[in-house]
Parts: sequence; structure tokens; C-alpha cells
Amino acid sequence: MPHPNQDLAAAIADFAYQLRRARRDAGDLPLRQLVRRMGHSTSFSTLHRAFEGKTLPSWAVAEALLVQGCRLSEDTVRGEWLPRWVAVKDLIDPLEPPAGGRADASVVAPPSACPDCGLLVADPDTHREFHAKHIPVPGQRQAGAADKRKRRRLRLA
Repeated sequence: MPHPNQDLAAAIADFAYQLRRARRDAGDLPLRQLVRRMGHSTSFSTLHRAFEGKTLPSWAVAEALLVQGCRLSEDTVRGEWLPRWVAVKDLIDPLEPPAGGRADASVVAPPSACPDCGLLVADPDTHREFHAKHIPVPGQRQAGAADKRKRRRLRLA
């Protein structure tokens, strides 16, 4: 059985190979030209390390390289490249579930639109509290400008 560190090194090297393949498919641009294409958001040495395969580049570097440098679509990068990067990152730095907590984050419902106001809501309970405090209920009288004027007249009298 191979040593876990060898598996990790192989996964990082494979990701770097895939980056080099994307670079080649984009015309095998020199690193300095890639840096210019990326708006100088990443240094020459950072790109060199990403292609070298000894360390995993940050997602920000990999994404900028693929979208801006290699001109891949954002959908391709998010759909194909992000899962590859996450798989290698999980080998390097696995996430441990909290003690006694839920290990499966997929149980949490995705955000949905509020039927009353149309906002995208991630936490329905908190959003209902917001509605209760800040959004008037139809038919219920709210303190408005007329009430404020009346109070002001009483103070002046």
C-alpha cells in the first residue's frame, strides 16, 4: 500500500499537470504573458509554483489562471475545476466535523425566495422575525407621519 504522503504528492502533481494541460490548450503562453492577462493579480513565481506541482495553489490563483489566463468559461471552471481542487485540498487539509455536531452539511436547505418580499432567504426563522419587526401587517395601523405631527403639536402647546 502506498504511503499517504505519496498519494498526496501524486494528487498535487496531477492537479499541476491538469493546469499545464489547460495552459497548453490555451496556446502555451509564457508565464509573463499569463501574468499580464491576469491583470498582474498573481506573480510570476506564484504561477511557476502552481505549474510545478509541489504545492497546491490557492483556489483564487487557480481560478484566476483558468478564467483570465487560459480563458476558460466560469461555468467550466466552477463545474469541473473546483471539484478537482476541493478533492486535493481535502487530502491536504481534511475538515473534521465538530464534536457532537452534524457531519453532513448537505442537510441544510438551500436558500429560497421569500414569498412575501422576494428576497433570497438562507435562514427562514430569522427572516420571519425581520418581517414581524419591520414589515407592516396588512390591516394593522402603523405609527405614521400624522401621528408624529400630532405628538409634535402636543409638545408645542
